Amino acid sequence: MKRTIILTTLVIIASVFIQGCECPEPRAQAPEKDICAPPPVAKAGQYFPVTGAIMLEKMSPQEVRANEQFNYRIKLTNTTDRRLSNVMVTDQLPANLRIESSEPKLHRMQKNKAMWMIGMLEPEASEMITVSAIASGSGDVSSCASVTYDSPVCAKVTIVTPALALVKSAPEETLSCDRIPVTYTITNNGDRPACNIAINDKLPKGMMTSEGSQEVSFKVDSLDVGQSRAFKVVLNVSGPGEFASRATAVSSTGGSTQSNIPRTSVRQPVLKISKAAPARDFVGKAVTFEFTVTNKGDGVANDTVIVASIQDGIEFEGATDQGVYTHSSPGQVTWNIGSIQPNSSKVVRMTLKSDFKGELVSEATARAHCAEAVTATAKTMIAGIPALLLEVIDIDDPVRIGDNGTYLITVTNQGSANISNVRVSCQIEDQMSYISSTGPTKADASGSKINFQPLPNLSPNDRAIWQITVKAVGPGDLRFKVEVESDQFKRPVNESEATTFYE
Repeated sequence: MKRTIILTTLVIIASVFIQGCECPEPRAQAPEKDICAPPPVAKAGQYFPVTGAIMLEKMSPQEVRANEQFNYRIKLTNTTDRRLSNVMVTDQLPANLRIESSEPKLHRMQKNKAMWMIGMLEPEASEMITVSAIASGSGDVSSCASVTYDSPVCAKVTIVTPALALVKSAPEETLSCDRIPVTYTITNNGDRPACNIAINDKLPKGMMTSEGSQEVSFKVDSLDVGQSRAFKVVLNVSGPGEFASRATAVSSTGGSTQSNIPRTSVRQPVLKISKAAPARDFVGKAVTFEFTVTNKGDGVANDTVIVASIQDGIEFEGATDQGVYTHSSPGQVTWNIGSIQPNSSKVVRMTLKSDFKGELVSEATARAHCAEAVTATAKTMIAGIPALLLEVIDIDDPVRIGDNGTYLITVTNQGSANISNVRVSCQIEDQMSYISSTGPTKADASGSKINFQPLPNLSPNDRAIWQITVKAVGPGDLRFKVEVESDQFKRPVNESEATTFYE
């Protein structure tokens, strides 16, 4: 007796492309490919029962001896063009027939039924079962073999995987006033299209978009296999610090991913400026002003510029570090000193000269990219200095006894400050006799001493001239001596003139 059991199995798994192995239905071609359209359905079928699938043959001796071992064989052949599964051969044995062994081995023995599990039988393939048995008694012995199998209906399903990759790129370091460029690149590395992709990045505290949002979002309708899309955004930060976040991408067709976490260090240059200048100097002397700019922050101070003012009427003598003098009102010196690294300094100097008394002032301002401007003011008090020049000359030389001789006394202020209470006194020798004098102050002559009343003030570059006339009363190589005192000089200034008196 032959028995046929048909088991139909159909397993469908969500996928992009499914190909049926049996009875495919024709599909209409769309004018344009829509990579996000629903996949076609795989179908397969056949009629049941399947007849004539396996030819079963049993071969045994026509005659055997009682209680002696003999062999018989069962051959089964798949006559179809499809694979048969769960093939089971059953041999119904009489009571006086006992199986000793078989090849293949028995699957199980159930009462008087011997069962062999053949399993899978390929199209047009055959299997042979060889049985060793012993019969007892006498007469005819009959055993009947049957076969059962499954003839499944299969649908072929192609399993595909959308594999998204999201890369986020941002600079490792930037300055607080700079906007931060960030790029998101989404790539489909899978074997099917990815559809309706949402990219989202929740930004850290202190980082925001140009609209003030702390979230970045993009939408991608579809991404074919191997295709990439890049999105760029420029972000702002509220101040210096470390900023990092991870972006995510989710597709409606089953793919999701997370990005890397790039870290951006936002740094801030902080400038400090100091000045150095002499507290006091004099008119006409070169005065050097020094300015030191230090970067106290953690970011590089790029494009650093220092500008120092110069008052009207002040003479520019020179500057270090290629400082450029601009003659305007007021004038200024500009230094383009480039970049200053954190905790580093730059020193610049300029030299000025003033022909005026008073305060010499220069205000210097330092600026750099992303740094607040800072200012320092250097001051030097410019004082005048008195410089007294005493000159004494004789108009007549030599002088005959009995004649008059004349001397000119000139006091000049060559300095830049007033000379007050200028007191001139003269000392004549015995061979001289005082006759008269002229000048800005009156003389008081007593013996060999001639004292002039004090001159209250002698301004810078001014001069005072006194003329004294004496009479030659004796011969000799004589000296006319002059001494000048003032409030500004602790020691007197002396001068003398040699004159020959003869007979």
